[in-house]
Amino acid sequence: MGLSAMQGEAQATKANYYQLFSFKNPGLVSFDIQGLLEDNDLDLGVKIEFGPFGTPTKRIRLVNVVEQFQIVLAAMPFVSESSKRKALDALRDFGSKDVSSVVSKVPPPGLTPGSTIALHGETHRRFLRMNEKSDMDASEPRDDFPFEWTWERFTVVDAGNGEIALHNTWHNRFVRMNQEGMDASAFRAASDLPAGWSWERFTVVYAGNGTIALHSRAHNRFVAVSDLGVAFRSITKDASDLPAAMIFERFRVLQVKPFLEPGSVVGLHCARWNRFLRMNDQADMDFSIHKAADQMPSGWSWERFTVVDAGNGQIALHSAYHNRFVRMNHAGMDTSMHKAASDFPKEWTWESFVVRYLTNGEIALHNTHFNRFVRMTDLVVDSSDQVNLQDYPATATDWKFKIVKLADAPTEVNDDPWSFEVD
Repeated sequence: MGLSAMQGEAQATKANYYQLFSFKNPGLVSFDIQGLLEDNDLDLGVKIEFGPFGTPTKRIRLVNVVEQFQIVLAAMPFVSESSKRKALDALRDFGSKDVSSVVSKVPPPGLTPGSTIALHGETHRRFLRMNEKSDMDASEPRDDFPFEWTWERFTVVDAGNGEIALHNTWHNRFVRMNQEGMDASAFRAASDLPAGWSWERFTVVYAGNGTIALHSRAHNRFVAVSDLGVAFRSITKDASDLPAAMIFERFRVLQVKPFLEPGSVVGLHCARWNRFLRMNDQADMDFSIHKAADQMPSGWSWERFTVVDAGNGQIALHSAYHNRFVRMNHAGMDTSMHKAASDFPKEWTWESFVVRYLTNGEIALHNTHFNRFVRMTDLVVDSSDQVNLQDYPATATDWKFKIVKLADAPTEVNDDPWSFEVD
């Protein structure tokens, strides 16, 4: 099921939520300022990022349209009381009748399949996370999201029937609601959610004021995090019945930049051999001459790769010079046939990789189909023995690559209904 269908089947909210405008400024210091109308409340949404660091969108209440107009009417003694009541009654459904005729309704804050997100508690300022005990809890209270955090990052997976699942790459498990509380599933790739797993599926419910809640159809309860950082499940509640008093069930969605961001151009440097990964003119993968990570010559083209979204949180690496994708071929590494970066086939599994973030800007690339990591030895570029994603050995320095960003991902401007890009 596509995103629009998922959003359409998401539980209806009592509020009418519209975006009136959006100002975006990309760059090292970027911001996104939105004018938001929810029922009769006019809010300013503000999100600021510095490089890979960012915070959830903050909502600032500007005015309630009905209350403001009520003040104006009170200052007009020549208007009869009955006329004032009629005017106010007409304004109470201003959002659903008047605004909806010219502005599209905004769906629940985005949990787009394939995107990387974090969930920030509205009340306690904690991020939902999956810990090393295969359990769910929450971070310490904070508003910023550290770039190197891995337990708090989740890939959104389309679970069908208007539901989503949340997968943590570091632990290689899904978020799960069990019969007693919250924990994590068995080991499973994001691209391999079993049809019979119901405890890992959730419906996104808009909870008002820019927040969402996650409802389990199997248990008829909501995901919740207490002010002490304990993840639990709510009392029994239908998805359409989230009372205002249930504050621990509300989360703000933070869109987190992936470690390898689709659209960006990168080099991958192996410190063990002081060489860059490259695609040569023999449709094969090898490595460059010795060169430090910060000394890639501007004229090198074989070592440059465009990051492509391969679905379910996976990426592919495309060489613009050769017009081919990096490919794992059983125990070896080679390249795909000629194929444009924008034309990546969904069924290609040999060219799809999961990024496992290590530390200090270094990653490992795992292929789910072969269950192997990309490896650079002193002789060749090939793949490791079969190793599960979560079992990456700390001693495997020749599986480790430093991300050298050569170009940022292009910024797409949203023009629904208006959009402005500020230089």
